[in-house]
Amino acid sequence: MNPDFDYISKGLVGVEENLSKAALYPIGQALELAISLIPLGLPSDSRFWLEKLAQMSRNSQSSGKRFRAKLALASSQAIGLPIDMAINLGAFVEMIQSASLIHDDVVDEASLRRNEPTVNSLMGNRFAVLTGDYVLSLALTKLGELKNHNLTMRFSEVVSQMTFGEAMEIEITFNHARTIAHYLTTISLKTASLLSFCCQSACLIANVNEKTINSLAEFGANLGMAFQLIDDTLDFIGPDGKEKCQDFKEGLLTLPILLLGIQGNPFDKSIDEIQVLIAEKNTLAQTIDKAREYSVKAIDCLDGIKNLISERCLQTFIDINTSIYERLPNNLNPFPRR
Repeated sequence: MNPDFDYISKGLVGVEENLSKAALYPIGQALELAISLIPLGLPSDSRFWLEKLAQMSRNSQSSGKRFRAKLALASSQAIGLPIDMAINLGAFVEMIQSASLIHDDVVDEASLRRNEPTVNSLMGNRFAVLTGDYVLSLALTKLGELKNHNLTMRFSEVVSQMTFGEAMEIEITFNHARTIAHYLTTISLKTASLLSFCCQSACLIANVNEKTINSLAEFGANLGMAFQLIDDTLDFIGPDGKEKCQDFKEGLLTLPILLLGIQGNPFDKSIDEIQVLIAEKNTLAQTIDKAREYSVKAIDCLDGIKNLISERCLQTFIDINTSIYERLPNNLNPFPRR
């Protein structure tokens, strides 16, 4: 087997094992501690909720394409990070993403995620927030195991950026004055910042040169912009496990609508009217073109380190970059499979 492929594939298997174990092990410890402290034993309803918390945590992390883990593993491979550290890093970023999505679903009152019921739709908002907090605590445990001060400091910055981006989005809900500049700033904070972190985190652990750190960080940031633009395109197409036009229903003007240049308030129009305008002005294709621009920038960011990483590693980054478009219908994919 190709050793480069073996690194990524073994890494992903290790990430899955880590996620599964991490969801259950602390709950088992908590149960044992609680039982030891209560003379008459743990009440059955308490045991149920602790076990339910573990189940929800495990379920929330059991789906998805492990896109962020792949980025962390690819970056780890490129700089020669040992596979065990790369696996911990991959599990860490996936846990952060899971916790973020659980909390996002509460804020958005979403009922579906990847075609499955969300935690909040099954168990209510309070339990969903607790589940998100629990997954975040698992991630912080992984972060502690990596024992790197620079990584911890950078992660704290990323959490601040993600939170600020989410706050900016909430603030502009049902506000027709949103601009394209505001939209792009928001997605750079709430989405691109984490993908940039996924790409630079291995560099921080290995303490590599600034050029490599910056190149991979910029690759991730531009990739993150493209990723969110495609996500927002899919909101009007509907095949990605979410309700169609959900963002618009929740009061968010994303690029396909902002490019329409509607005079007045878009929220005065029905979803059907918006869909007709989008089709007439072809703003989905324009949004995909914008995503492609960021994808091209992402690959350009790697030019300075081409001589420092293997050709296979470079191809892995290119493949990850184009994979975000595979969610689109073939006629809209600017990087169709050959």
